Amino acid sequence: MIFPDFQSIDLTGPFEVFTSANRYCRDHAARLRASYRCFTVGLSPSIRDGHTRQDQRMTTYGILAFPNLEELDAVGPWEVFGASKMVHEKDGQTDDNVFLIAETAAPIRCNKGLHVVPDYTFQNHPHLDVVLVPGGFGTRTEVNNPVLIEWLQTVAAKATWVTSVCTGSLLLHEAGIAKGKRVATHHGFEDHLEARGHITVVRGERWVVDGNVVSSQGVSAGIDMALWLIGQIDSVEHALAVQHYIQYDPAPPYQDLIGA
Repeated sequence: MIFPDFQSIDLTGPFEVFTSANRYCRDHAARLRASYRCFTVGLSPSIRDGHTRQDQRMTTYGILAFPNLEELDAVGPWEVFGASKMVHEKDGQTDDNVFLIAETAAPIRCNKGLHVVPDYTFQNHPHLDVVLVPGGFGTRTEVNNPVLIEWLQTVAAKATWVTSVCTGSLLLHEAGIAKGKRVATHHGFEDHLEARGHITVVRGERWVVDGNVVSSQGVSAGIDMALWLIGQIDSVEHALAVQHYIQYDPAPPYQDLIGA
């Protein structure tokens, strides 16, 4: 059941699990293992050492949308960024903005059937401080979409942070943003991405930072990356407050069966 102003990840988290189970039920249980380490390289001192909210103006997050994007790739970070906005408002601070941006204003069907409606199009969105590119099977089509790739090149040149989740790294690579960079991607896409050349795929890391480009492994890893990011934009204390609010404390079942 859905209703106005429901909590986004309350729906999309279970939605991702239920629909993925149908597609991937025969995968090996060992793939459930997740390393919560982060690979970081090439950060400027101000980013590497962290900074507080007082150093920053309002942050505008733009999440790219396209047909057949992976639901949780976008909605996981959306929940983190949106919760960050709520925590700021509760503390009486300047609030942030989170927008869904697509080539057109038409509703979009995601990879497993969830429909989303963009807030803005490529032509009319505000300046973006953070750009997030989700993955999903739609990336295999959008990598050949010159309109999307040109838009990504344009906004990336002006953004403070450019990020990807899962196979969103494919679009970053095509746009030239990830070329020569170290990146993370979905475990099932690592070989394919590396075969494109001029990129180093870091395996076994939950998310990877190379300069202002931040990429994560598949699906749920985008939540971890987004929490790390707001810790850099705001403060570690703020990121912990957001993590507490969304009750993000992964405790997946059946871990005792892994390796049995």
